[in-house]
Amino acid sequence: MNSAKLFIALSMLVGVDCSALRQTVIIEERMSEAELRQTLLDEIEGVYGSVNQRGRLISIEAGLSSMYKALPKNEHGKLGHNTVRYALHRMFVQRHGWYIKGLEPHKHQANMSSPTGVLKEHVPSYVEELFEQRLGKQGFSLHDAAVLVATIEHLIHSEAEGRLMKAYSATGFSMSSDLNGTQMEAVLDSYMTHYIISENIAAKIDDKQMTELFAGWSETKVFVRDILKEFSTGFSKKFSFNKVLEVVEEIGERYGRFQDAECRMMKTKLISFGDQGVGRIPLPNFYKSSVDISFESQESPAYLKMLGALDDQDRVIIPNYIGSSSNCIASSNLYSVCCINECESLMGHLEHEVGSPEASPQQILALVSNLPSSSVETPRQLSDALTKRLWQIAEQHEGTVQIHGRLFAQWLHHAYPRECPFPHVAGSINPISPDEWIDEHGDTSFYATRDEMVERSKQSAELDRSEELHWIDEEELLVPRIQRRKNGGTSFLTCIMFGMALVSMVIKTASSAQSVKSAIGKLQGCDNSKTGMVLPTFAQKSHLV
Repeated sequence: MNSAKLFIALSMLVGVDCSALRQTVIIEERMSEAELRQTLLDEIEGVYGSVNQRGRLISIEAGLSSMYKALPKNEHGKLGHNTVRYALHRMFVQRHGWYIKGLEPHKHQANMSSPTGVLKEHVPSYVEELFEQRLGKQGFSLHDAAVLVATIEHLIHSEAEGRLMKAYSATGFSMSSDLNGTQMEAVLDSYMTHYIISENIAAKIDDKQMTELFAGWSETKVFVRDILKEFSTGFSKKFSFNKVLEVVEEIGERYGRFQDAECRMMKTKLISFGDQGVGRIPLPNFYKSSVDISFESQESPAYLKMLGALDDQDRVIIPNYIGSSSNCIASSNLYSVCCINECESLMGHLEHEVGSPEASPQQILALVSNLPSSSVETPRQLSDALTKRLWQIAEQHEGTVQIHGRLFAQWLHHAYPRECPFPHVAGSINPISPDEWIDEHGDTSFYATRDEMVERSKQSAELDRSEELHWIDEEELLVPRIQRRKNGGTSFLTCIMFGMALVSMVIKTASSAQSVKSAIGKLQGCDNSKTGMVLPTFAQKSHLV
């Protein structure tokens, strides 16, 4: 890239001092490619990695550290494409309840683009290139991942600035003038209206209509004013545009956890419809709530199935339904605010304690037996069936449980059925929002009609309380596991030596039958796929001895 193009690309970075960069470019012309790329990565960190003076990057690294340590690494000891995507998705859910578009966990790995694809159309292409090359060559270190998180957060803050400008325009205030407390509240209310619902509707409704349209509007206004109080010492204080921007950025970062209170209320209501402790309710009960008490459970069976919230026995899976896209709000070009997955905190505790991609069944059983959730009290004795399942999972990986694998996630669902979602096999579901459904199907059939709900609510609603409910014995890992020999197993060289000895004994027929049996027995401990040797079949061994 020549100096002119380089300068243009860098000058597009939000907040970069162009005069300083021009001087940098002159110096860079004498640098090597590696030095140039490192310098540009430093520039990205300067712009995106330090959004303000609150130590954001340090905070992000601290939040990622336990997960990063426990995640499976590549041959360079870093995170690959799928693992970075997985880590970033979980990080944003944990921090803000943000589900970033492009980091969706439900897509099949083969169809996943790089996690840096989130940056497309939002930063200069060269910035995305730098991240991609960093990821493609060796993978991401903890610091690299934190910088990417900070970059995405910065883009979201930039998006908030654009939304705030529309709020100023809608309320008729000038961005160059300071606002008093009353004006500030009016701007923030307008901002939240544009944040929660589509811009086309937001521009046409007033506060009263917003109350009718969005049930939690009154609580949202109280939440916004509580944050506003943190930024002012008195109601008469004047607020510049930059100060208002700080407030709305803080609102955006905390709104997901505030809104999650509604999700917890939804969970409580669903459980009251009769889940019998297994985190699932019969579809008739699900619809009966809408018919009888106007609870908004109106998704059609076809849509629930596509979301992964309905099992093969027509039972609504509570954590899957709560975490589905149908319950997301405040959607933007970059993300949606959705219910926070309660299983994340449980998984985070396990990662912190294990500190590795794998653990023994004994360690996991000890941890889970003493790990409470919002609906599980500890200490507890896990059932024999659940314990047996864990050991069966470990048998597939030489005696250890891959804690980021699909089978362990499925086990956690049964250990915490009301908190941990059931992990569907990749490609078996296609969770889309109602808007995406309309775009794809051209109708509103994602909702069941009242007649359909009434008819369904009259059907039998018996629930089989089974420990083995909905188990699919199919593993999926973030990255292929490197096969290891079990401790105490026969080494490669030992296998070769015993093999040669066996052949020698057979040819010379000089050894006793017992010696041959002993050699064969030791050969059975070898990993034949590594040695390239083929053990005698049972019939061949019988003939030899």
